[in-house]
Amino acid sequence: MMLFFKECKRMIFSVVYIIFFVLVLLDFSTQFWSDAKNGELISEPVPGGGGYGMMTGDDPDMMMSGATESLVRDYLNNHFTTYPYGFIHTVRLNDEKSAKLTAIISKITGLETGEVYALSDCPVEYTEYYSEDETFNYYQLPEFDIKVDEQTFVRLMEETDKLLGGGSFFAPDTLYENFAEVPRTYEMAKKDYDDFALKDKVTNGFARLFCDYHGVFLALLPVFVAAYFCICDRRSKMEQLIGSRKISSLRLVLTRYAALVCVMMIPVLLTAFAADMLVSSQYGGMELDHLAMYKYSLIWVMPTVIGVTGADMLITELSSAIAAVLVQFVWFFVSIAGPLSGNIGKTNLMIRHNTPMERSLFMSGFDNFIFNRCFYTLLGIVCAVCAAGVYELKRRGVFNGFRVFGKLRNKRS
Repeated sequence: MMLFFKECKRMIFSVVYIIFFVLVLLDFSTQFWSDAKNGELISEPVPGGGGYGMMTGDDPDMMMSGATESLVRDYLNNHFTTYPYGFIHTVRLNDEKSAKLTAIISKITGLETGEVYALSDCPVEYTEYYSEDETFNYYQLPEFDIKVDEQTFVRLMEETDKLLGGGSFFAPDTLYENFAEVPRTYEMAKKDYDDFALKDKVTNGFARLFCDYHGVFLALLPVFVAAYFCICDRRSKMEQLIGSRKISSLRLVLTRYAALVCVMMIPVLLTAFAADMLVSSQYGGMELDHLAMYKYSLIWVMPTVIGVTGADMLITELSSAIAAVLVQFVWFFVSIAGPLSGNIGKTNLMIRHNTPMERSLFMSGFDNFIFNRCFYTLLGIVCAVCAAGVYELKRRGVFNGFRVFGKLRNKRS
């Protein structure tokens, strides 16, 4: 236990941990705190009041019509907004790709190539100015007669999405979500509110939003803390010092692993307290679950920290801190793509539910949620045990790691 507290103390007073701590607080203040404090309070819907929000419909004609109009407008402006890795990206097609898209629009609408080009002569309703050199015209387009069936249309949209580099609004799995929205009814809005107020007791809904924001950042940040302490140990020749002592590699590495996880959860739990205070001040007249922020932090965010930290320690021991950072960046960017709400896969590194509402959507994937969190907890522990095994081999002089970057530097020199 003394070793654990010594490791915690060493980490807490390090520069890299202080930076980590500040970044977590910054994430909290700019994301959750800003949304919860400045957003409108969630109130009970009024019968006949309207404004109940939108939901994804199932009308294929509406979907194809809406997607075609949006595609043609983006085509005429040669301005496509995509989210290939969860971040916004503007795409402009070259002549070759633009010709392919012209052919796709021609197949969908039945227009000749020349007629597709001629759509640029349609009157402009209004223009949005993104900057001095970048504008987007909203043309008064004719109503298109879709000439293909739904299956063919989806296939053509898939080709379009590939032309744009992926992550566009025309990706097959988001077509209905983006182009077939219909108004929700009062009954739907009332049920959603009752779930929020009575079943979630307000704070459970906001706890999911809180963990959604933290989960994204803590899928990446722990690698820098774990890598930093490994670098410090190597510079101080810790393996040689430890090699002369009786402490086992398993105990040493697992103690350090536990210390890393604990100190990285400190800012999460502190911000959970602040989040609970904020929500309590806004919804004080309602029944609240004051443990919600802490429960979700432990069962949602902590398994991410456990899994990422264990994997990073193993990669660092096998190769280097640089390799761990590179692998973590790739893992992060591959995982960040996908829907912002209800994105609960069995092996997703990030679980996304970017709303305090839609309890039923979250609960529909609750079995996946439990499996996912258990999976990453077990993955992290297994990786930490394997890291201890690698560390023991190094102490015995049997293995010295895969120094890929070191070999490259030696060759250059």
